[in-house]
Amino acid sequence: ACVLCDKCSGKTAGPCQHDKDNTCHPQKGGMCPPGTHQCAEAVDCQVGEWSEWTKCGAKCGGGKQSRTRDVLVPAANGGNDCPMLTESRTCNDMPCSSCAGCAGKSSGPCQHLKDNSCFDYYVGTTMCPAGTRACATQEKTIDAVAVLSADLGDGMCSGCYGKSSGPC
Repeated sequence: ACVLCDKCSGKTAGPCQHDKDNTCHPQKGGMCPPGTHQCAEAVDCQVGEWSEWTKCGAKCGGGKQSRTRDVLVPAANGGNDCPMLTESRTCNDMPCSSCAGCAGKSSGPCQHLKDNSCFDYYVGTTMCPAGTRACATQEKTIDAVAVLSADLGDGMCSGCYGKSSGPC
């Protein structure tokens, strides 16, 4: 996109101004004709470095995070536009699960070995923090359930039956 000169003599117009009589002319082959000059130089947009990624919007089950960059020099006089200034990506897309019988109001897929408090995985992983264990999520079956006349537990903690909860 060419920038037209703003001080052209007569009714002429164009991005190239004659050096002597100030008439304006169109470009030919992307260049100003001999004896003319381009009225304004094109300035391409320049951007800075990307910022750090924002904190993930979810601890599990999929969240989003984004980052931005600033315009250092805006495009002018028909220069190239700025590239994308923001981008986003998904994060922490491992499935959410929570242990049964977590102490207090704690929750998460990892349960402390001594006090039964529950924690989330290390950020972006499915690894439990030191001193915790992952709660079993597979459903267990046992013939003794008929003898106990109780239903199976919710499967969140390996070996829990009936109305019991907590560490098994």
